Amino acid sequence: MSEQGRKPDDKKDYMNWLERMWDVQKFDVPGRSEREEARTEDVLEIFNSLGELAKRHVEPPIAPHWESGPERRIASDARPEQKDRGELEAAGWERLKRSDGEDVWLDPDNGFMYHQAAALAIVREGNRQ
Repeated sequence: MSEQGRKPDDKKDYMNWLERMWDVQKFDVPGRSEREEARTEDVLEIFNSLGELAKRHVEPPIAPHWESGPERRIASDARPEQKDRGELEAAGWERLKRSDGEDVWLDPDNGFMYHQAAALAIVREGNRQ
């Protein structure tokens, strides 16, 4: 009976079959090694550039100065949230209070409500365009 298309009966037959299958999978494709070497060079170049990027020094951001007192806030001449509120109101946004006490801002263009940071981003993006 032919060995192709049937399961091996014992370990020796199986090992012979496995070895033949391994040899079949190792067939040589013309130009394969050159392509693999070129690809290896590409990959090594990518990792080399990532290594150079990782060596760059980046200054950490300056930590904010905090006010002392029972209600600690970031110290500044004018409170940033007040400036931001003024900017939103000047753009026609309406400040609303949610039932949980959070402030949200109503977009005059589409009627959606956004947290202050998101609303500011929308207003500032619109001002750039």
